Amino acid sequence: MKEIVDTWFSRAGALPLSFTWSGLVEKEEAEINSILRPLASQLIDLRIRFSSASRVSDLIDNVSFPLLQTLDLTGGSGIAPSPAALPIFTFRESPRLRYLVLHGISPASLIGVRWERLERLSVTNVQECLDVLSRCTSLLMYEPYGSSQNSYHADQQTISHPQVTNLVLASNNHEMLRYLALPALRDLTLCVQRLGDEDMLSFLSRSRGELRSFTVYYVGQGPLVLALPWFQYMMYLTILSLSELAAQSRTNFVRALNRQHDPGFLPALETLMLTDWKSDQLDTQAVDALHSRTASQEAERGKTALTQLKSFVFLWMPEGPYTADSAGMKSLIRDHRVVLRDLEMRGMEVYVGTESKNHFG
Repeated sequence: MKEIVDTWFSRAGALPLSFTWSGLVEKEEAEINSILRPLASQLIDLRIRFSSASRVSDLIDNVSFPLLQTLDLTGGSGIAPSPAALPIFTFRESPRLRYLVLHGISPASLIGVRWERLERLSVTNVQECLDVLSRCTSLLMYEPYGSSQNSYHADQQTISHPQVTNLVLASNNHEMLRYLALPALRDLTLCVQRLGDEDMLSFLSRSRGELRSFTVYYVGQGPLVLALPWFQYMMYLTILSLSELAAQSRTNFVRALNRQHDPGFLPALETLMLTDWKSDQLDTQAVDALHSRTASQEAERGKTALTQLKSFVFLWMPEGPYTADSAGMKSLIRDHRVVLRDLEMRGMEVYVGTESKNHFG
């Protein structure tokens, strides 16, 4: 293997390199060590997937990675950081490291990196995420990964991070919200199986003011139950993406979206994307709500300015294989063609179809 890798990378000359090794087992540690040492000065991206428990300290210790920007160490069965549980300084002298992924490595705090220089972080154990978060003073994007169930210290305090602008929260991690305050947050993505209204409301109240984009991908059973009070803290939100909503949540959301009923609901919204909604859910009430947002309104004394909705995306993902001749898609476009064309005439971009094709254009 080493001969093949040496030949391959010798052709790259002095160019920056990326290296990925999947399924690393203990007996291969010496081999990968001998491969990485001569490449270390050129690597900008290093990703290693462990298939069994290994010691990172035995893997690539005492190697300098001066150009390394992305480091991803992932192990399925847990990785012992060192025999004596001492800090590992392998990546300490990686001044350009900005994106760190540590999945299955515990404790993460024993991996010696310049935490204060990281801009993006993803760690499996969410308690460890919270433990190291305060060190990551330059962090812009935070991606806790894995389940948060029973993983917090009993005395865990709220952590405020002044610079994080992007938060991606995977399923089962929503409880972490109760411990975070992100006043600079601009982009929030939730991939969730369930959401606690109290946790969400409390988090948004602490992170109010800057949120511009909110995306919810629901990965649980059945459609998403959405709480309208979430949006009271999203006065400057410009992009909203929602997966299929439960019937009552959908009714409440569409009604609130209509400015004839609630002019102050999401006043700055410019792009609305609805994904996984069935074709019959783009009904007359939804179209009327869109129509109510075709014009902007300047701020008046005591009132909030209302922004025109500039883009509407309806991604239809019916059950079963998609075909261009789907009766549901044809019926949807036929029933609303005139009104949707009118939205276009008023300056709104309209996309109705699948991710690969706009069937309305």
